[in-house]
Amino acid sequence: MTILALLCLPASYAQSGPVTIVYGRSWPRSIVIDSARGVAYVDGMSGDYPPTGFSFGIINTTSHTLEPSVLGLNVTPGEMALDPASGDVYVAGTNVAGADSIEVFNGTTQSFTRLMNAGVPIRYILFDSVTGDLLLTANNDVYQFDPGTGTMLRNATVGNLADGMAIDTSTGEVYVADYLSCSVVVLTTASLESVTTIHLPAPCYPSQMALDQQARSLYIASGSNTVDIVNTVSNTFERSITVAADSTNATFAIALQEGTGNVFTLTEPGTTVTQIDGSTGSVVGRFQLTSVAYEMAVDQATGELYVSAYHDVMVFEPLHTQSSFTTTTTTTTTTLPLEAGLAAAALAVVALSLVLIRRRSK
Repeated sequence: MTILALLCLPASYAQSGPVTIVYGRSWPRSIVIDSARGVAYVDGMSGDYPPTGFSFGIINTTSHTLEPSVLGLNVTPGEMALDPASGDVYVAGTNVAGADSIEVFNGTTQSFTRLMNAGVPIRYILFDSVTGDLLLTANNDVYQFDPGTGTMLRNATVGNLADGMAIDTSTGEVYVADYLSCSVVVLTTASLESVTTIHLPAPCYPSQMALDQQARSLYIASGSNTVDIVNTVSNTFERSITVAADSTNATFAIALQEGTGNVFTLTEPGTTVTQIDGSTGSVVGRFQLTSVAYEMAVDQATGELYVSAYHDVMVFEPLHTQSSFTTTTTTTTTTLPLEAGLAAAALAVVALSLVLIRRRSK
């Protein structure tokens, strides 16, 4: 069944409308975008209930089409990390034997080349372009993992349930969301030594974060109806932006285009995409989706926003700050199959449970 998204769109969208890439029975999850190579990667599950396997799709970001070579995953679809220099993608998940693993996709050969044992249940994964290592969060710790040798180098305890991360390559610091402590812990990326802890306004459950290094601002999906902002020069809390009038709404995902002030967040329930003008701290647009979204990413080259939702990946054209909005239901739809990645049925059932859990309830 094809699901179309009805959206409240600013006037600048009226010319072409959003593009909805509809995966044929599948549930896309995480998204990473390689802007330099013009591709976006999406992992997810294939098939109806129970799923028949796990998939890795490649989207051409110029034509907004799914490449024919949809690949199978050997792990449950989890968070992903991109090495922008090599184009390699690291997919965190659980393999058929139930071991916590990282599968490596080679960006040059466009194929999976390795399956590494992580040894910890990965909640979030990030590539550090300075050290060449992977940073992982699992339980209450941050781990530094060498993808070249497949070995764990060190770990540091950060508090009560470590979640999303963001790296400031100019300072060599990594920001870690401490989900159950309503704070952000700052560590050095080289040795995971503690720098400081930034406390956020309660109540909050910080999860994903997005860093604008040019503006020196860290945007945090707070788990309440706000986006919290941290000044990364002083490493102090700066302000909160209310993105939903209803206090029961919760931000759970966030993305931005660096240097433009365009910041986007997802809120639940009744998934809404909200755009924030980072320079003024004001909300400039909201888009109500009719299907449940999971994650999003911004193409830094074009400013386009990609949102993974139930059966869909929705692509929005660059959004510019404006005061007036119009409503349209124009939707361009490309229907493409995503029937790859056959895996063991028992593993499929496990993945179903993992993907259905929303970030706030993890």
